[in-house]
Parts: sequence; C-alpha cells; structure tokens
Amino acid sequence: MRLEASIGEVGNHTWSHRSLTDLANERVVGQFVRTQNALERVTGKRPHLYRPPFEAHNFRVDGIAAGLGLLTELWNVDSGDASVASTPSAEVVFRNLVRRVRPGAIVLLHEDETVPTTVRALRRFLPELRRRGLDAVSGLVTRDPPDAQELPNGSGGCNSTWRR
Repeated sequence: MRLEASIGEVGNHTWSHRSLTDLANERVVGQFVRTQNALERVTGKRPHLYRPPFEAHNFRVDGIAAGLGLLTELWNVDSGDASVASTPSAEVVFRNLVRRVRPGAIVLLHEDETVPTTVRALRRFLPELRRRGLDAVSGLVTRDPPDAQELPNGSGGCNSTWRR
C-alpha cells in the first residue's frame, strides 16, 4: 500500500465493507475512523477520499464522511472485474475497459494479489489509453473538487480518472 500511496491517492473504503446506510451513526464513524487510522499508519498519509461499499450512501453518511474530512468519490464506469460470481478473464476486463472508458471516466477496479486479473488487463489497457491520447490520473477529485453547482449533476464514480 505504500507504493500505491507514493504514486496515487489511497482512499477509505471502510473497515468491513458493510453497507453504511444500514448502520447507526456511531458505527459509520467507527468504520471510517478505524480505516483512516490504519491507512495513515501504513502509508504515512491521512486519506481524503472515500468510496462507499456498493455505492450505498446518502446525505447522512456523506455528511459523516465530510465531518471527518473525507470527500465522497464515486465511479461511473464498471470494469466488470468483479461483477459476476467468478472473476472474469483479463481479456473480458480489457474489452470492457476499451468499450466503456471515455475522457473523464472514473473507473471501478479491484485489486487482488491472489487473482491478478485486473493487473493483467491494465497492462494491456494502459498502452491503449495512451494511444487514445488519455492519461490515468489518481486523486483528481482531491486536487480539483467539484463545486456546489457540479455536485447535483454527477453520477457514479472510484479509483482512477482518465482524462486528456
């Protein structure tokens, strides 16, 4: 995780991956704080982003996150790397990325050292991204957060943003 923090933004995805909207306020706070503390110990940086598990969030949960200094970041493109009962092949994930990623996309990707499908797909996709004139950008939301007028217009969003 130190490597990830050195080249990009590491965000809070909660401690136990529970649906936060089903939890009482103090349990939501506990999910965030325990994760914040662990990530800061490992990376030396306090996360500024959070992505709710299953994208299950509401004004209450987002307000708790904001009170802890976290900005909600959602995704709008699913790579499909975890959307079926078994992990799809790297080829399927690669084709999904090629078909779905556009400038400004925030892509849902999962990292799993024991099933490196996504890493294999990205090894093929990142050169394709460059051929399209796009760059992978991490932490864009913390560098250029949306203003109040942009927030109601957003939809979905996770790990990386692809932009010109």
